[in-house]
Amino acid sequence: VSLFLKECAEYDIDFKKLVHRRTGNHIADLKYDLARPTEMGIFQSMIEHLKENLNWIWNSLSIEDQHQFNQKYSKMIQLNSNPMPPRTAELIIELIENKSLILKKDLEDVKHDGKLYYFSYKNQESVDIYNVVINATGAKSHLNELDQDDQLIKNLENRQIVQAHPMGGIQIIPETNQVISPRFGTLTNMIAIGQMTNGVNKLRNGVKMIVEQVAHTVSQLYDALESNEQQQRSDNQ
Repeated sequence: VSLFLKECAEYDIDFKKLVHRRTGNHIADLKYDLARPTEMGIFQSMIEHLKENLNWIWNSLSIEDQHQFNQKYSKMIQLNSNPMPPRTAELIIELIENKSLILKKDLEDVKHDGKLYYFSYKNQESVDIYNVVINATGAKSHLNELDQDDQLIKNLENRQIVQAHPMGGIQIIPETNQVISPRFGTLTNMIAIGQMTNGVNKLRNGVKMIVEQVAHTVSQLYDALESNEQQQRSDNQ
């Protein structure tokens, strides 16, 4: 943390001001960021660089320390990651201002009668009615959140091929993404990549980082194949 704050100081970035800049007013917050492209660009680039180097830090922490890290820093990192393109921010501001885009919070209940969706909100007597609903609440992060749509992972857990990580997803070897089975130990030929490794690959489920993991895994598989072939040639001699 001290090293990150030192780097902020090197680039004249007011860390506390930027971390606490959000007001809850969506238009004001977007306009604030748009008015400071250089400052925000540097800060968000530093956050992205931090994420790329977070794995070895995260996996060197105890479970208790990981919980503390989550409480203190994870939200801050997420809120300043994956910056929105300026043109997109400008479009969102325009849509909010002309009432084409309406943001609402405090959703309490959703009902579906086979044709329409009925949304009930806290402190709102009437319900909102919609023809189409797109669920973008994000992927499930813990095994105990899975349902029948995730039957493959549930079956693997039931057969003790995978096991839950306390911070989310399944247990894997951080350096190789090899699955750790409670029954069979490390499965050298079973690799997990993506959302279900989020307990180990902390905040590293963006497209760029997943592509890097895949490329690294493929290289390891080729190395293992070459090593096996060399061993076979040696045994045959």
